[in-house]
Amino acid sequence: MKDAAVMTNPGRRMDLSNWYREPQGSGYRIGPTGELWSGFRGPARISPSSYAVTLDAAGKVVQVPEPSPDPISRALLGLRTGAGFGTEAKGDGSAWVLKGLPPGLTVEAIIEFKNPVTEKTLGVENGPPERVLLSRSRKADSPLYWDGDEGCAPGSRCVEWSSVDQFRSWVARLAGADELNLRKFGLELGELRKAASDGLIYGVVTESSPRRVREMSRDENVLGVWITDIWPCPRKERCP
Repeated sequence: MKDAAVMTNPGRRMDLSNWYREPQGSGYRIGPTGELWSGFRGPARISPSSYAVTLDAAGKVVQVPEPSPDPISRALLGLRTGAGFGTEAKGDGSAWVLKGLPPGLTVEAIIEFKNPVTEKTLGVENGPPERVLLSRSRKADSPLYWDGDEGCAPGSRCVEWSSVDQFRSWVARLAGADELNLRKFGLELGELRKAASDGLIYGVVTESSPRRVREMSRDENVLGVWITDIWPCPRKERCP
């Protein structure tokens, strides 16, 4: 969803200080300059740093690249086999790996809820808001996604920010004139407005310790877990 911010009308002001812009024919390409932001891994691999949108001279979207084939995207799209998020697949069967994982690691995982929850119920613990999924899978596309870092001021810990409120604020700025650009991203204004109105969270993408992911996976409201990456914590740095 972060990349979708380019879809606002040309007359509206935007802060693109952390984005690059390069000429492309009579228009230009625009995209985020990197993954790391505010000291965290940032907008995940759902919208990687190589993702760029091509616009014409008036700022109209003319080309959107194919989705990244990273593990998170494959899980959310269900590998086109109906085995992903929103299909009641109950995870990818990798949850057993958690049982033997020692401290000193970070686990990246998608956690899907049986029943959607409010952000207040989910809570924020020792860091920025979770990367949240604001719908189930949509037709042949992945769920609506929002990153908790989206509205943070650079350098802040961002614990006071609401991912849902950030999403609502963005949706409130969209108008009928944005419909054409939204469709190029596989989005519809109506579904965005409904998700903003509902304010419900259907799952999270988390980067946590094995212990924390185990705790989350045992919650009675968790439907499935997809482990998408595991890496060691850098030496002399505190693990999550």
